[in-house]
Amino acid sequence: MELYIHIPFCKQKCLYCDFPSWDSCADSIPDYIDALKKDLVNSLEPSFVRTLRSENNVRNSLSGASAANNRSGCGKNGGAEPNLVPIETVYIGGGTPSFIDASYIEEIMELVKSRAKISENAEITLEANPCTVTKEKAQRYLACGINRISMGVQSFNDGELRLLGRAHDAAAAHKAFYVLREAGFNNISIDLIHGLPGQTAPDFLASLDKAIDLAPEHISAYGLIIEAGTPFNDIYADWEPDEDEQVRIYTHTVERLESSEYFQYEISNFAKRGFESRHNLGYWIGEEYLGCGLGATGYAGSKRVTKEKKLEEYISNPLKSYTEHITAEDKKKEFIFLGMRRKSGINAVEYEKIFKEEFPENYKKIFKKYSPEYVTVENNSYRFTVQGFLVSNTILSEFM
Repeated sequence: MELYIHIPFCKQKCLYCDFPSWDSCADSIPDYIDALKKDLVNSLEPSFVRTLRSENNVRNSLSGASAANNRSGCGKNGGAEPNLVPIETVYIGGGTPSFIDASYIEEIMELVKSRAKISENAEITLEANPCTVTKEKAQRYLACGINRISMGVQSFNDGELRLLGRAHDAAAAHKAFYVLREAGFNNISIDLIHGLPGQTAPDFLASLDKAIDLAPEHISAYGLIIEAGTPFNDIYADWEPDEDEQVRIYTHTVERLESSEYFQYEISNFAKRGFESRHNLGYWIGEEYLGCGLGATGYAGSKRVTKEKKLEEYISNPLKSYTEHITAEDKKKEFIFLGMRRKSGINAVEYEKIFKEEFPENYKKIFKKYSPEYVTVENNSYRFTVQGFLVSNTILSEFM
């Protein structure tokens, strides 16, 4: 099982961000961390996980009615059952987890270690913003068990960083990377964003080359999505991206990264061999995961659980959550939608083992219709080509 932990605080909220996060609520951090601990204690109870997996206990909302509801439960072990929940990966995301004091991250890690059975080779990731990385923080992260950093650089072009509303510049990104390396991190991911208004393929590739020169173990290259309710949506409401330029950016990105020994394993993710994000891969192959923190989502059995999204309400009742029942048909579609994000795609034999039925003929027809230009069909497997990834939303909409 995987564990996601959400820290919803930032130094400065980016103009394109629609995640539940705040840059003006620093006074709420201590109370939030206290609430998060209660959430973690409750979610890591084996009885809570059994409840999620139980087909006979479907409710519209969970009030956290486990043993953890009646105790603060933040002491070491604190009466936890001996059969601790096994955790293979931990991902502390945000927001900007590196914005808050390192002592809070240490407290979270200590609690998780005492309440769960962490795999010896667990991947434990923390998201960081370059302007909040310091030598002391990096050393303390490593000492408390963090072994992977995902750093949101987004661009090495100062003009683009200003356009995005980022709180750092390119020099700060370089400095933060070297601080992390010198502290001892040997698994660092850099996030970049392409498809910005006015950005050309040479513009993005210049940033990409600077990321490659740093030699991180992992690079994510995401296309910009302008979400409703963000300042970006107001500013660029009438902007239409140049589709031909987007195609050039994506195809050149794949070529440049693979020629630099970063192999593509997902539509937007590239890694040196052995450094794929195990946590994210878990999402795409349907692994169960727990979500703790404001707005965090978890999945187990046939239930998807989402925590309270309003900050004040979460702090006052961190055990409040909302449960969605996932039908067998939902799971089949998610097998397709999530699996096809991977470069390896999906396998019909695997589908048949999971769902105890033949791979649907209409699914085969959809894939064959787009083969070979957009979909590679081979030995009961289906996967997108590079060109296929560019039109994947259109193709996958036929499975709705």
